[in-house]
Amino acid sequence: MATNPVSFYYRKDLNVTKHGEYKAAVAMPFGTAVKRNDVTLEAEVAANSAEFEGVADKVIYTIQGNDDLNLAAKERCRVGVGKDYEIVLMADKLGSTVAVGDKVEVKTGKFQKVTTDTAVGKVVAKFANGETVIRIN
Repeated sequence: MATNPVSFYYRKDLNVTKHGEYKAAVAMPFGTAVKRNDVTLEAEVAANSAEFEGVADKVIYTIQGNDDLNLAAKERCRVGVGKDYEIVLMADKLGSTVAVGDKVEVKTGKFQKVTTDTAVGKVVAKFANGETVIRIN
């Protein structure tokens, strides 16, 4: 069975900003926790849970070959926003090892097991291929 070494997708209840409304402030992989800057219209890496407003990604129209699941600096993107939606990330895109049921916080754009900050969601599933499902509160 082939597994995509880089993975990101929404699993349930997707809400996003308009594609192209924001630009990535810096280069970042899909699924980075971001805050929206309404003055510069950039999606900036969220330093902590208090800044967290959504996750960055873009629509890809590649129909052949490998998809590049990264945003370049200043590239137009969208931001997944809202409550009770689920995202799926590869384990290596997380800031720490997590288990099903663990609450997660944001630390420099990554989701990790809660240590010092407010929980923004929790781990609801882990798949054999290394994907981890996080439900955002």
